[in-house]
Amino acid sequence: MDLEKARLMRVQLAMNVLNNTFIATQAHIAMIQATEVKQPPPMVLRNLTKTCECNPAQWEAVNERGEDVYIRYRFDNLTVHCPYSENATNEEFYAAKIFELDEVCGDSMVGVMETAEMLALTGYTVAEEEQAV
Repeated sequence: MDLEKARLMRVQLAMNVLNNTFIATQAHIAMIQATEVKQPPPMVLRNLTKTCECNPAQWEAVNERGEDVYIRYRFDNLTVHCPYSENATNEEFYAAKIFELDEVCGDSMVGVMETAEMLALTGYTVAEEEQAV
């Protein structure tokens, strides 16, 4: 993908966010995955709950080992913390960061993301028994 086309895609995505119509598209996900980004460790999530819609968009879940997982998208930065504790100090919280994807769409004021896009960008899956609900 050439640089100008990638820039145009980022501008279009930023405009969608401003209109509160940010939708994960295959082109956007492909653009992110085409960059050399360290992928997070594979994880199956249970009890995945979106606890905040925007600024930050955030989710809480439990992984297959029973550890609490916290996922946050804020300032165009997607992070995953595991194990997670609400009572953790700042130092403990940041030490538990296992994945970070910076500049997801190129606009540092963005904090809106749908669950499907978060799952696509992290590669995480939801436990089979919960998909049928």
